Amino acid sequence: MSDHSTPPSSQRTGVTASKSLPALEVVARHLAYCEYSPSGLIWLEPTGMRTPPGSQAGSITAAGYYQLGLFGQRYQAHRLVWLLCTGDDPAGMDIDHIDGPGNNFANLRLSTHANNMANRCVRSRPKNPHGSLYKGVRENRGASTWRAVIGRGPDYVGSFPTERDAARAYNLAAIERWGEKSRLNSLSFPGHTWSYNAYISGEAPEGDVI
Repeated sequence: MSDHSTPPSSQRTGVTASKSLPALEVVARHLAYCEYSPSGLIWLEPTGMRTPPGSQAGSITAAGYYQLGLFGQRYQAHRLVWLLCTGDDPAGMDIDHIDGPGNNFANLRLSTHANNMANRCVRSRPKNPHGSLYKGVRENRGASTWRAVIGRGPDYVGSFPTERDAARAYNLAAIERWGEKSRLNSLSFPGHTWSYNAYISGEAPEGDVI
């Protein structure tokens, strides 16, 4: 009988993101979900000789997310957390972090790539001088007006006399397109965003979002 704990050599290269994960029983032999671990995972049966059982599995990347090596391949820790907690491999789908990069299972949800991109915050000054700190907002060159756009196209929402008005229009368009998965501009603090859930729960003041 073959040892199913070791994937074929053809599967041992590259960084795994949305590709298939090892079988649940294989992952559960080596890893366990732990809400107190920063990565969301601890080792049960470490694959490295220097790693003791019970220790945190994975290390943080420059992007602020955890990855770990298993059978010669790199996996995103939050995808393994999803597998262990639901029994389902999220292959072909994104795992969206609802409130920052924490891997607590309650902070994860299954998402399409488009919805996940819509949930990202915009916090840095744009390199384009005609850009905006508001998500989905661009300056109309020479017209002293601002336009709102949405999606990958991007799709044109409209032009408005102020940057803030364009940001408000983006928020309304985002709610219509992405619903509870949308990320909404803070109108009072350009560069900051609120999740839709924070808005409807009252965490975000109504006037600051819409």
